[in-house]
Amino acid sequence: MAETLTARRFERFLKGREFMHEIVLPALEMCTPEERFSSVRRCGTIVNVLQCDSCGTKHWKGFVRCKSKFCVPCSSVKTKIWLSKLVPILAEQIENGNHVSLLSLTLVNHEIGQLGIMIDRLNDAWRIMTHGNGNVKKWNQLILGGVRSLEVKLGEDGNWHAHFHALIIHPKGRFYEWLKAEWEKASSCAMKMPKGSKVGSIHIKAIKTAQGSMRGVIEAVKYPMKPENGFWDNSQAVEEVVQTLPRRKQTQSFGIVRHLVALVEQENDVDEKKLDDFICQACGCTSATLHSELLRDVISSGKLYDIPKSKIENSIPISEVV
Repeated sequence: MAETLTARRFERFLKGREFMHEIVLPALEMCTPEERFSSVRRCGTIVNVLQCDSCGTKHWKGFVRCKSKFCVPCSSVKTKIWLSKLVPILAEQIENGNHVSLLSLTLVNHEIGQLGIMIDRLNDAWRIMTHGNGNVKKWNQLILGGVRSLEVKLGEDGNWHAHFHALIIHPKGRFYEWLKAEWEKASSCAMKMPKGSKVGSIHIKAIKTAQGSMRGVIEAVKYPMKPENGFWDNSQAVEEVVQTLPRRKQTQSFGIVRHLVALVEQENDVDEKKLDDFICQACGCTSATLHSELLRDVISSGKLYDIPKSKIENSIPISEVV
């Protein structure tokens, strides 16, 4: 049975669009030509609807997406794809006796204007820790596989706090001290600092349950930038992100899950138009026709089965759904 798209999920989609139109798009368009983000502005204007062939009841099946790194609703969809692919693998690994850990790997904050340099240094430090002289064999012995993702935010000091989150699968055993020591050495090397300089740190959290693995995946592969008002109010930071992030890879998978990035990207490239298995929640019919409608028409009609019209109208003014 396909998952019913509930009022809560639809409301979250509308709130994501509202945040984009009120906060993100004005910030983007202040520092770059408006036409560059025209697809982001149109994102979600058209929604996909499944209409029951028996009773005519309509069910929301997602939206036509722009797939931009800067789009909050599209990032939410991609996170959902990651959850569907990665959580079952992590749960199986835990059940089979292996362990899963969530790493947060940081460097000292960099000034505005140095985001690209900071990301390059993070990548260099990761490469040195995992593939540097004397580390390849040790890393391959300790780490079965995992996923690493980049997150960019402003620190409390107003400078860049770019960092990596990584979910790693590994056999039972304590090697956290080795990881901490190697990241500190690799980060000082990447920044060309004297040996022993502490310019990077690592936080490690054990994931012990399937529920914990779900939270870990959300933390590891969420938005490249958190949807926070403070960041988008800083026009200099926004301009730098727009110039820097599109040229940088956000997520990498390795080891026994090295194939996952390609699978996620492949599924993310397809709009949510798969019919899958369908059961009408109104009459039980298993046959439906998929078509597209303007979001404002769907909202004004109030005909989506599992989404009360009152809840939709309270989420966002219809005049904003353009």
